[in-house]
Amino acid sequence: MYTHIVKAYSPLRVSFVGGGTDITPFPEEHGGAVLNTAIDIGVLVRYMPDAYPLEIVSRDLISSYLVGMRGKFNLEKLSKMLAEYGLHRGKILINGDVPPGSGLGSSSALVTALILLGSNTNGKKLDPGALALKAYNTERNSLGVLLGFQDPYAIAIGGFKFMEFRGPAKYSVERFRKSKSFTDYISSHMLLLYTGGTRESTAALKEQVSRSRRGDSRTIERLSGLKQLAFEARDCARASDIDGFAEIINRGWSIKRGLSRSVSNSRIDSLVNFGMKNGAMAGRLLGGGSEGFIMFIAKEKSMGRLQKSLSRSNGFVVRASISEKGTHALGADTGL
Repeated sequence: MYTHIVKAYSPLRVSFVGGGTDITPFPEEHGGAVLNTAIDIGVLVRYMPDAYPLEIVSRDLISSYLVGMRGKFNLEKLSKMLAEYGLHRGKILINGDVPPGSGLGSSSALVTALILLGSNTNGKKLDPGALALKAYNTERNSLGVLLGFQDPYAIAIGGFKFMEFRGPAKYSVERFRKSKSFTDYISSHMLLLYTGGTRESTAALKEQVSRSRRGDSRTIERLSGLKQLAFEARDCARASDIDGFAEIINRGWSIKRGLSRSVSNSRIDSLVNFGMKNGAMAGRLLGGGSEGFIMFIAKEKSMGRLQKSLSRSNGFVVRASISEKGTHALGADTGL
């Protein structure tokens, strides 16, 4: 019998513009800026204590891991992370709404949820900023993930927001409380189209990081352009300018495609163009590039037509809305 099932949930995130400017060394040297939102699609983790060695079960990876096993690299690393919280026995169940590696920050969603779960089982409370910082350091230093600051902070904090970064603990957040009509429009007109494949974000970002470290002028120029667009997108949100916001997303995607050969390909370009011809006002691939989810914002009164067209084209299309809540505990209950 299992008792006191502890649950933690993290939303995934959509980055509209500025992604890439949050990846070291650019934010430390030039300052990074992004505009993103947490969404109502996420990752749920559950801990059920029992008397046996810790077992980690991932529905998404169709895999399980028992403490002491070899050859299950990612789950083994997660078990070592959980051991820091004294979780040596019991069962961890991981359930995500989308496949990992799909450009929605699923790695950070999982890690923030696990850290919150581990902290809560030990009676320790972490505020969103502290949770995000610990998740960032865990992903980068313990799990070997190449990531920017955006994902753990966007997910731990939640909501639709503009963020600036100067380092892992040097950040600011602006929300848009007076732009409800704007955020309501985004929340009711956003679609995610799955390309049918996933990718490992570390590999996709290595080229950009290498060029940035070398001070490659074209890379710095493109990243600076994305940063400037993030500020322009912030101004559009403040003014509730949907059309201007959509135009900036498209301009940002054009710049993003030039950062690395692995960001896009002919198939991704074709899918984005198809959506734009069938009712979208903005479209871009999310994450590091090459595979995952394409985000579209539909024109007014075109949401139904766009989703039907995309569904006929690719099969897996989901509506996504803004989630105001970031990573949070769902409490304990009793179960068999």
